[in-house]
Amino acid sequence: MARYYEIKQVNAIGNGFATTYALVINPTFDGMGIRATKVGEWDRRTIYDDTGILVHKYLPIDPVDFMIIGNATCEEKKNPFSDD
Repeated sequence: MARYYEIKQVNAIGNGFATTYALVINPTFDGMGIRATKVGEWDRRTIYDDTGILVHKYLPIDPVDFMIIGNATCEEKKNPFSDD
């Protein structure tokens, strides 16, 4: 069974910010970046679990090579896919 990871990066743009989320498998740390295979796109819904913590759900996509450079986090996710 595959282990899934959520990569998150916050990017400053003008007077605000944008956040990049990606669901990946097989992440490796390469210098100042993370290389992985992207397998999911965030479905853009705001969902909270039973304890009130924000949870991101993903829609499956065809696997593609992915690299993110700079200040990013990589955290394992259980049951990452949307139910619908």
